[in-house]
Amino acid sequence: MFSNQTTVFFHEVQRGDVRKLANESADATSGGGARDLRQRADEFQDMLRNGIFTELSNKTSSNGAVFKAPGLDLNLFPPTNARPNETRMSRISDVVGWRGASEGDILVLLRTTGQPAIASHLSREELGRRGDSVSRSVFQRIRECDRLKEAVRGVFTIPNDSLKQILQGSNDHSIASNQKDSDEDPFGSEGHQDDDFDVNAALDEEVGYEVALRRSRPGQTPFRNALIRAYGPRCLVTGTVGGEVIEAAHIIDAGGEETMHPRNGLLLRRDVHRLWDLGLLKINPDTLDIEVDPTLDEEYTRLDGETLYVGNIDPDRDALEWKYNQ
Repeated sequence: MFSNQTTVFFHEVQRGDVRKLANESADATSGGGARDLRQRADEFQDMLRNGIFTELSNKTSSNGAVFKAPGLDLNLFPPTNARPNETRMSRISDVVGWRGASEGDILVLLRTTGQPAIASHLSREELGRRGDSVSRSVFQRIRECDRLKEAVRGVFTIPNDSLKQILQGSNDHSIASNQKDSDEDPFGSEGHQDDDFDVNAALDEEVGYEVALRRSRPGQTPFRNALIRAYGPRCLVTGTVGGEVIEAAHIIDAGGEETMHPRNGLLLRRDVHRLWDLGLLKINPDTLDIEVDPTLDEEYTRLDGETLYVGNIDPDRDALEWKYNQ
């Protein structure tokens, strides 16, 4: 069940957590809650135990086995008689990648199958700017917690075979972005590596949605691959991860070679792609906010007002403006 995947835990730092992370709680030397992060056992224990805390620890507990996150001095303790519904991570002040976190920051703990665990902390803004798939998954779940007015914390898994790039550890235990250096083309697309997108040329080639739908598109695969290199295999509207359900959508409808430029493209889930083509879902070219036709089901209208998941890489704004006004 937990083979070939990455398990990710995230937790928003609260005021009391700051003192715990700095080892400054009043009873920090005596232990207990002064050095722990607690989670609901029914929501977290199995995934944490099987995905991240996979090694038997030398720590002991009268309530059962204690497990360790490989590569980190962090242990997962079982529920106690006094707190039968909670597990706890301890000792959080010993986790180098979490030191220095401020209130409102997001603690991230992850482990890919067969690799050491990695800990980091980032602000919400940093998570929103990063281009790697795991950062985007965390950011999506944070926004969902906010929408439901729930505490910002959770654990989830991502199959590694659905990711183009995965997090990699660095010397400061940070999350690695899959975006390239600013002086390189982040799309790196075949046939367009050194070309700027010419929106006017694309409009000259534009043939309309119904014609484009009927045409065979031999360039679709390199077009899609270029977008995946830039954004990861993720729907830029819903955040859904999975190469099997993600399609390359054109902003200006497919016509000739210029419309195959990656800045004329978005990665969208199959059903969202259809709504985009039909004009039932629009993207504001100035703010990149998503606008959804109010007659659609709640599954889609809840996306209204959300922002496109593009990080620092933008689709062409002139092309978006053309599409927005159709």
